[in-house]
Amino acid sequence: SSETEMLSLLLLFLFSPVFYVLSRLQRPSKKRGEKTRVAVVGGGIAGCGAAWALSQDKQFEVELFESHQELGGNAKTFAGWNVGTDAKGKPNEIRTGVSVVAWPGNSYHNYDRLMELFKIKLVPVEIGFHVTDHNDKVIFDHFDPSAMSPRHKKDLERWVRVVAFCRAINDFFATPTTPPSLYRMSYINPLNVIPLRWVCACFGISSTFWNHILVSVQATSFLTTYINNVPAVIAPLLDDIVPLDRKVQMVSWENNSAPVFENLCKKVKVHTASPVQTVTYVENGILLKTESDAKSGANARPFDRIVFACDAITAIRMITNPSIAQNNIISNVTYTDQFDKGFTQGQVHQNADILPAEYRKNILQRNCNWIKVTEDGRHEVTFILSSWIPPARNFDRKFPLLLTYGRPEPVPGTISYVENVRNHPSLCFQNMLVMLLLRLVQGTYGTYFIGSYATPANCHDMSFLSGLIAARELGAPFPFPDSPLCVRDYNKLASLMGFSKL
Repeated sequence: SSETEMLSLLLLFLFSPVFYVLSRLQRPSKKRGEKTRVAVVGGGIAGCGAAWALSQDKQFEVELFESHQELGGNAKTFAGWNVGTDAKGKPNEIRTGVSVVAWPGNSYHNYDRLMELFKIKLVPVEIGFHVTDHNDKVIFDHFDPSAMSPRHKKDLERWVRVVAFCRAINDFFATPTTPPSLYRMSYINPLNVIPLRWVCACFGISSTFWNHILVSVQATSFLTTYINNVPAVIAPLLDDIVPLDRKVQMVSWENNSAPVFENLCKKVKVHTASPVQTVTYVENGILLKTESDAKSGANARPFDRIVFACDAITAIRMITNPSIAQNNIISNVTYTDQFDKGFTQGQVHQNADILPAEYRKNILQRNCNWIKVTEDGRHEVTFILSSWIPPARNFDRKFPLLLTYGRPEPVPGTISYVENVRNHPSLCFQNMLVMLLLRLVQGTYGTYFIGSYATPANCHDMSFLSGLIAARELGAPFPFPDSPLCVRDYNKLASLMGFSKL
């Protein structure tokens, strides 16, 4: 039960000094004169980032194992769109992301620095949300503020005050930075444990504004509508990334994320479509066996260190002989799809007929999302990629690129499906406690845990940076020492993860 899980985490927290000492004693010594063999499990941005940083140092031999056919994790691309033919009648090809597609340009300092290094062009994008009720009446539209009812306009004013209040509290407990940092956090800030929903209620924000507007818009970032327990500490971050009182400004790749992962893994031995079955700690290292190894009867593969960049549940299930601390910490990570099945599977399609006829043209031309709040309170969310995503700008808008979640019936003409199983950790106090307790097991038996559950929130820059931090702990240099902002964010996240600063 959830009560038992929390009790086990709190007991670990109380005895954390003991487990911290044990974790240091259980760290294997570094090998001298020999290359260190490192296995990275998971080919998202965290795993590929760690593998890339390690591969830049000749003392490491790195192998990456990814269970899917292609690398990319949440940022992997999709190439099945129909966007007409060229002058010779040949089908046009377009490849886009379907999950991670844009980010705030003034916050992802390490990831943006990586784009500069790889000479991958980023372009600014302006996006906005369109929300309707079950009768297709407009509730909210970033591009048409007049569509909001007088009551909700009052609620929006209250929301602006909530953000200002939470920002003032955060500034009191953690010194503001310029430009703002995603990693600014204080352990003693009371907003870490106070739900944002409570604060909104105290400011008089109506339940309809919360459920129909705020939840509708923010659900596209969290991939869940279950955000009542999201801590109030993140209110300013929500406003910085997806504000309600102004249009949303972000950046995206000029083309797509595929070149990022190609560049990251140039010097890495990559095994795609290779799910790892078992990881076993032995006296002189680590033995890893893939599912194909098990079927063929091949011997387990020996490694000196291992970096888990997959989801927490998969990671702990792989380890055949985990420590008590590993088992109790890692297995207590919760994911959004455990509570909200609405975003577990998305339908990729080009059927614009599902959009409300009265607003269809405007939505297809300018909005990034259409959210329908049904009569029973569900949220049907459709991502309108063709209205703004850079690779689609060269094609006629008559070829919509759409991704729909939360629709109970199939969309006619569905091309493919996007699965979101254990992709997004819940933003809750339990996972924040897990993140802080992970320091008790980092490095134990030569094992490191990185990715979204090992950081304060689920975002591309944090996951990438967690990979760089693990690589440096193993002995690889930090790749961006010339950037003060990159160093600043590194030091903040390393401190939160329990690692040494630069």
